[in-house]
Amino acid sequence: PLLPGVAITTSNGTTSSTNTSSSSFLSSITNKTGSFSSSSPSPSPSSSLLPSSVSSVSSSSPFSSFGFIKWVILAFTAFYIIFITIYQVDSNFEHSHGITPNKNYNTTTGGNEDEEQLYFDYIIVGAGPSGIVAAYNLAQRLYNEGHEDVTIQSEPQNDRFIKSRTKTTIPNVLLIESGDMSQLNVMKTLYKRNYNKKEYNYQSKQTPSSSSTAAAAASKTRTTKIANENTMEYIHQHYQNDYSNNAFDPSQPVFVNSNSSLDMNMFDIPLLWNSLSIKNTNQSSSSDDHHLSSSSLSSLPNYLLHHWPVKKTFLGRTVGGCGIHNAMINVRALPSDFEKWNITNWSANVMMPYYNKLESYNDSYKIIPKFWSNNKKNYYNRVMDETFINQTQFKQQQQQSQQRGKDGPLNTIVAGTGEIPIDPVASLFIESSLAAGYPLSSLGFNNDDSNRVGVGYYEFNIRNGVRDSVASALLSNGGGIDDDDNNNYDDDDDTNSDRQYKIPTNLVIWTNTTVHKVLFDSHKGTHYFSKPKAIGVKYTSSSDSGTNKKVRQVLLRNKESLRGSSNRPSEIILAAGAILTPQILSNSGIRKGGYISNLNEIGKNVQDHPVVAVTFEQKNILQKDVLEFFKSDEDDDDNDNDDTKSSEYNLGANALLGSPGFSAGAFLSSPWSNDEPDIQLTVFPQEREPHYTHRLKSQNVTNSAVMLITVALLRPEGRYEIKLADPVYDDSLHDNGSSSIDKYFEQLYKFKVPSIVPTNDNSTYLTDVDAKRIAWGIEQVRNITRFSPLSNRINDEVLPGSHINGADLIEFVKDSIMTNSHWCGSTRMGMDSNSVVDEFLRVRGVLNLRIVDAGVFPFIPNGNTHSTTCVVALRAVDLILGSQS
Repeated sequence: PLLPGVAITTSNGTTSSTNTSSSSFLSSITNKTGSFSSSSPSPSPSSSLLPSSVSSVSSSSPFSSFGFIKWVILAFTAFYIIFITIYQVDSNFEHSHGITPNKNYNTTTGGNEDEEQLYFDYIIVGAGPSGIVAAYNLAQRLYNEGHEDVTIQSEPQNDRFIKSRTKTTIPNVLLIESGDMSQLNVMKTLYKRNYNKKEYNYQSKQTPSSSSTAAAAASKTRTTKIANENTMEYIHQHYQNDYSNNAFDPSQPVFVNSNSSLDMNMFDIPLLWNSLSIKNTNQSSSSDDHHLSSSSLSSLPNYLLHHWPVKKTFLGRTVGGCGIHNAMINVRALPSDFEKWNITNWSANVMMPYYNKLESYNDSYKIIPKFWSNNKKNYYNRVMDETFINQTQFKQQQQQSQQRGKDGPLNTIVAGTGEIPIDPVASLFIESSLAAGYPLSSLGFNNDDSNRVGVGYYEFNIRNGVRDSVASALLSNGGGIDDDDNNNYDDDDDTNSDRQYKIPTNLVIWTNTTVHKVLFDSHKGTHYFSKPKAIGVKYTSSSDSGTNKKVRQVLLRNKESLRGSSNRPSEIILAAGAILTPQILSNSGIRKGGYISNLNEIGKNVQDHPVVAVTFEQKNILQKDVLEFFKSDEDDDDNDNDDTKSSEYNLGANALLGSPGFSAGAFLSSPWSNDEPDIQLTVFPQEREPHYTHRLKSQNVTNSAVMLITVALLRPEGRYEIKLADPVYDDSLHDNGSSSIDKYFEQLYKFKVPSIVPTNDNSTYLTDVDAKRIAWGIEQVRNITRFSPLSNRINDEVLPGSHINGADLIEFVKDSIMTNSHWCGSTRMGMDSNSVVDEFLRVRGVLNLRIVDAGVFPFIPNGNTHSTTCVVALRAVDLILGSQS
């Protein structure tokens, strides 16, 4: 009924119910002689509250009491009819765009109506560093808040194993990742956990050929390993900068040495970080337009089995994201970075303690690098005296160590302090820098009280010679943040037994699952008066064969229907990274002119640390030292078996495979800086930087006798933006036999990847000031290399060449600039209404949707972004749980 309990009495005495049609209702109320009656008597004229002058007005006037009421009813009815008509059109539009009506969230829908609909309290999209940190800590803390045991019901479905709660008092968390590769112990743990297997049996993602056979699966006891000659050949080629054989699957177990009890693959070995991002020779860097020999997964280059096909960058598609193929450098943001953000409750005092929560700082000083001393005699005479230590600086180091985190999941260690060997170029660079007058960063690059200007050795996230990524630390049944009261773990698997913690039982992890979009509740009847509410996501699973994959959905639990549930709403949490999160938002109707939320800045404000390369030819004496360093782990002991001779390598403290292959860097302040560093130098004894190596490969140029120093800009004025792809609707893509990898990915995953372009389609990312600052950085490199001892061990400058100066040098910078894959800022956080997320990381214009990845950074941090990405995700857990809201 339009107006319950109201009837219309006409002049002939008949009564018209409000249940009649709109036309009869309008006819009745527009009859001049008709009167309005209800269950209550009409007020008599004598009791009217109107002045007599008004009461005496003709009843036919619209200003009479009865006439006014008739006009109000007429206007209300007309508005109601128009509203219903518009809403019906809008509802049809919503359903065509995947907006789901609210039916108490308990409808059985999805790609297959025979499948039971799955529900979770929190759904996190993307298992990169931010997604893993958020999912693990959110699940752990929710479990600790619970008061009843969790009963697990396990059931295989679609070639992946689903674990769901049967009791609802402890909220559960779902972490979704498109890829499935990771470090070997992570893959083993997830396999055992999801399939209830006690033994991990590796299966290659591709049909192995005779030239790229898998090394060997780790045995049950992990004591016997069989060396595969192709694995050793690959490592030898890496030492020689020969990347022609890129057919080896990096997720396969590799042989290290017969005495090792570790199970590893190439993701685990720190030295091989560069080769993980090397594209095949048939992939041109000039256009990045790659092609397949046939439309099948087995023909995909191995690089694309663990990367997204996004041009101009290396974007990991793995459990661990870019954290399992980066250089493992640990550089914090400066306190001034957070002050520049200028956001309530995101000050330096709030944020800096989170770094300590994440790290386990190794303060071993078994080997004191000689440059920690101020005794210049020690530099010029190259006297290594480990017993001589400047006591003041040593006390400062000890004090700095005491201020660092000791119980976090990520092992953090400085090169040269006992576990990571110093490469032969690093010490020369340090000594020449000091001789040239540059300051020493004696307390390291992560001293909160310092502006980090100076030269020194980097910190790395490496544990016992193995990459210590967020995935390895938290998802290999052994990592975690200390909590003696937390017994919320799965089986008693002893994998990584030196770790403290395992995966919480209320954390469910899906791999091989690509999320397309977020689903929203249409809120029928109130859509124009309240915000759309996120209630789930749509996805496809790679377990479905071919390109005709079913589109399914997983939904948030409706907590209003659960007794004893918390007052916190269920939420969708996006952690797909600064490149892909904007695309998921766009697919969901959140973008400029979006039908869910109109946010103009989606994909804008994208920042990176643009970088150029400066190279020098090594003299024979340095070249010999470098080659010996990169062969130092080869086991040359006599071996009666010729097939395995010289095929074993050491891993662990001071072992080459357990190091990233470089050690030193510098942070400098240009004349355009406000005393904070705006230039970062990193020294590579060979051409082992993936962006530069990729460029050389496209030109068929390799030279192992060249040392490389990269010059990165830390405070760029220039911006990129994400060119968003059109959304893919459920059945809009079909296999058309295209050989383009981009098109094949679209068909395979029903997801179009975006592209990265300079703002306003400018020809260059850099502003004029940016180019001048990088050119200044190149001049500092030249200045350092003029001083001994480095000057005595290198020949001419190869790139850009010592003859390139002034305006020509600035043009070189603009022509040679490379991305650094430190993407952030695309979903900016801010206090203003134009920002994409607010200070609680909530997406504006909708409910129950947050972003916790690097896209929320308003400004890029001063240095590598990995640690700050993790810190923001950890901070997000506090905001989600309301502990600091």
